[in-house]
Amino acid sequence: MARNPDAALRLAFRHDDYFHKALTFRWPAGLAGEEIPARVCARQPHGFSQEIDAVARRQGEEGEITFVYPLLDEGCYASRRSKDVEGRAPWGMGRYRFEVKLGAEDGVPIGGQLSLDPNGFFGAIGGCRLAQVDSVHQFIECCPARLAFIDTPVISFTIRTLPERVAGCEAEVDVVRPTDRGRVCDPIAVRLDGEAQHHSFDATGWARGEYWLRVRVRGSGMPAPGGGGEGGAAANGGEGCGTGSNAGEGGAPGAAEQPAGSVGACLLRQFFVEVPRRPARPHNPLRPGHAPLYMVDDWIYERSAGLRHVPDQLEPVSDGPIADIDRPWEQGPDHLPIESFSYDAEQRQFHALYQAGPLSGDSRLWEIGVRSTMTAYSTRYLCLAVSSDGVRWEKPELGIVEFDGSKRNNILRDKAGEEELLSGEFDSFPVPVKERLLPRKYRYRFYDPDHDGPVEMDNYVFRVFLDETMEGEEQFEGGFRPKHRDFWGFERRGDTFLALTRKPVLTGGRGMHLKHTNERASTYPFEGDPMALFQPTGRSTCTYYHRNSKTFFYYYRPDGPAYPPNGKPYYLWHKVAAIRTRAVAWTRDGRHWERCYMTMPDEHDPPGTTLYGFGFITPAGQQAGGTDNQLFFGGLLNWDLTTQRMRQHLMWSRDLINWQKFGANRRPLLENGPIGAWNTSCSGLSSYHAVTGADGEEEWLFPFTGSSSRYMLGVARECASVEELREKFPYFALVSYFTTWEEILEEARNTRVLTGLARCRAGRLAHVEPVDGRGGFTTLPMVVEGSRLEINAATDDGGAVRVEVQDGEGNPFPELGLVDCAPFAGDRVAHQVRWRRARFAEVSRRVVRLRFELTGARLYAFRIAG
Repeated sequence: MARNPDAALRLAFRHDDYFHKALTFRWPAGLAGEEIPARVCARQPHGFSQEIDAVARRQGEEGEITFVYPLLDEGCYASRRSKDVEGRAPWGMGRYRFEVKLGAEDGVPIGGQLSLDPNGFFGAIGGCRLAQVDSVHQFIECCPARLAFIDTPVISFTIRTLPERVAGCEAEVDVVRPTDRGRVCDPIAVRLDGEAQHHSFDATGWARGEYWLRVRVRGSGMPAPGGGGEGGAAANGGEGCGTGSNAGEGGAPGAAEQPAGSVGACLLRQFFVEVPRRPARPHNPLRPGHAPLYMVDDWIYERSAGLRHVPDQLEPVSDGPIADIDRPWEQGPDHLPIESFSYDAEQRQFHALYQAGPLSGDSRLWEIGVRSTMTAYSTRYLCLAVSSDGVRWEKPELGIVEFDGSKRNNILRDKAGEEELLSGEFDSFPVPVKERLLPRKYRYRFYDPDHDGPVEMDNYVFRVFLDETMEGEEQFEGGFRPKHRDFWGFERRGDTFLALTRKPVLTGGRGMHLKHTNERASTYPFEGDPMALFQPTGRSTCTYYHRNSKTFFYYYRPDGPAYPPNGKPYYLWHKVAAIRTRAVAWTRDGRHWERCYMTMPDEHDPPGTTLYGFGFITPAGQQAGGTDNQLFFGGLLNWDLTTQRMRQHLMWSRDLINWQKFGANRRPLLENGPIGAWNTSCSGLSSYHAVTGADGEEEWLFPFTGSSSRYMLGVARECASVEELREKFPYFALVSYFTTWEEILEEARNTRVLTGLARCRAGRLAHVEPVDGRGGFTTLPMVVEGSRLEINAATDDGGAVRVEVQDGEGNPFPELGLVDCAPFAGDRVAHQVRWRRARFAEVSRRVVRLRFELTGARLYAFRIAG
């Protein structure tokens, strides 16, 4: 190739239609002929390349090479080579490289290179890049059912053409490893049209790790030229084909050739295979103690027949929130966050402490950089609401704090006069307001096992460092120097913090690799330090220390690409289109960490579902593990990007690592209200209060957060006009529910985030029931450490629950068989099972199996009581 810059081609790229592309250039002076042979080498960001023989045709002073190259979306998100200003990998697409050689092989060819950036070529709206959600020159929509396959070896995916662009074509789909591009399965040949097709691969035996789903258009099935579309010019530059030095941003070294018969770019879709880490079966025999055994799954079954497990739902206690914004001192913020909720059993009265009123005028907020809408969440007053039934709430006149010349209000505290304030109670990290952001007495250094002795996990501290609260350089000793958004684990010894690993546990960044996370979290490393917030349940992150096993857990959310149809352009106000997923990292000694994917949006979720938050469901005032560490409940917060509404689903785990949720029968813990209601979206279900209901039975009360607008519309609430709204948020026009700009602005301005109350009868988050009217199960052996058996159950008319007590070998104890059991019928949360001539206490301290027979009944739980 000629290396003389004056002789090199200056290439530009044109998009003729969805299959045919053109490279244009100024015809080199002295190059004879109207047509000459050309060779195009096209290389994708991940390094897949293709050699294409073509013809360059002269048109006056210009030259053009038209060739077949469907420009599919490779999905090369999150470059590993370049970094942004904060040192994080950008959520980019990677570049396509084209190299052209003109002239005969035995002559002196002339060449040129071109680098095509999809982010510029595919267009933008409101400054947000569409390449990540709707590549306008893309015509195949393909998406794995899950970004990580955790509990199944079936790798399923959907694929179709976008019929308004291309009616149909032939393609081939396979799976390759990114490390060596080796194929791990036989390809599937598909003939595509606008109807979504479902296909799958069997991943049995595949190693844990990353894989690429690869789609290639077949030349034999390519439609005739047609269509059209606007192209775009791209800057010159880039590496040459065949050099082995341009594997692409994020790809392995060297070029990866496309198999013969395919045309154009490979469409790639990243996914991960997670080796299932099933929790160990119960100890034989199981020792449940007095803890309820909830019927969410078949974990304690030895055998069963004719049963299914079904989720239950909470119901709202009332049609409205605990407190609405209806007092002068509450005006300003668009929400009233609940600080605490309690039940006074003696007074038989509920108390709710909530935040209200603005701190926007407090100069200390501005001194530390709190700006814009954040001030709307900077609340000033702590207020009290009370209720005798959880339905009707009052704001009592307390006579404590003066407001506007009067103490006739329900204000308990005025935080404006305090030395330390919190801004942003609404989110998972606060902003401190005080003169010194962090105490200066603390010191940090690396742990030295030879001199520091063994690690005491009870003193373990987990912290993220942020530029705005980074301590002074003098506080970091012995080479320890954290960077912005580095997560570190420490053992605290007095005022010294020993970093137990030589590298950060996690770094702030995007992408599905499990050493990156996109949020912040800390436990309590400092007295009186509000930046060291212990993560409450139900937020974006969650930390948990299991004292029995001395294991620290961190539940966080890596980002995955929002492959269409999950990509939503109107989500791009975040500047990226990413699907939040869930992962867990844990350590037993503070020095060695393990991590795995926890759960993913899947085929049972609406397209565009992102997993926004996770937290434990626990009795109020207690940490997780209220069932004697045999079962942990969690609430998974789903954000449906299509409808922009939040909802929570039930999860559960036996070991805090492996989490399960319902599948096709999945239902939210609490249904959202209608659009425009105060509970259009629901979230925040975590701690519950056990109280005695009107029927004398125990019930659980859950405070929850309701929002009156679709999520993220609240960011536009301060727009002064429709014109300002359209200028700041032009992509709102792309939402599926868009009608007029005026209606969008009205919904945004009416945004309220308030707290409500939901309930269920005690323990009724899920149940087991017969599929066809009758079914049953027998438990694994268990030790009886009590005198009676209680069940939480409800029956239909004519239904019944019967229980048989068997010995360790499976033989019924005399007079404790099914025929001897007094059948239960009705609806009770703690019914004592009885037999006609024998008592359950007779098998106390024995190893037994329990056989349950259900007829027209729902069993929620059972327990061996003292």
